[in-house]
Amino acid sequence: MKYNILGFNQKKLIDNKLDVNDALILRTIKDMYSSSRMEFVSIDDKRYMWLNLKYFTEQILIVGNKRKIQSRLTVLHDKGFIEKKLLHEYKGTKGTYLFIRILPVLDNLEDYDMIAKKEIIKKPVRLKTSVKANKFSNFEQKTNKYSALELEKIVNKRRK
Repeated sequence: MKYNILGFNQKKLIDNKLDVNDALILRTIKDMYSSSRMEFVSIDDKRYMWLNLKYFTEQILIVGNKRKIQSRLTVLHDKGFIEKKLLHEYKGTKGTYLFIRILPVLDNLEDYDMIAKKEIIKKPVRLKTSVKANKFSNFEQKTNKYSALELEKIVNKRRK
């Protein structure tokens, strides 16, 4: 089984009764939400992104028409992954404007857990520079009982 679907854990998608079209919609929303080119407004002290459905539908034609995407957005809203707000006036122009806000529960679908990620101890990175440097690095890995200064002295003695 493929573990990662568009950056989301496949098992978590299935557990939440979401399919690949839902994953594509969510990924596109997350990508757009992180873009500096999108328009954002503050509604009830929360950050919402204006989602032009015509533009959004053109970005992911494979999902279907505007009505199908609206239906999927409603399902994602009902499941608590996004929050939707409809305004009937925006920037002084009357109409129907859809605003989307990503909710924190959406992060639960991701491949990794940010809290667990912070707890990971970073392993030292070994850079390949030269044969002699690699021998030193291999020697250092085998013998952790010496300090770096002591190891350097040992290696310098071997070079002579």
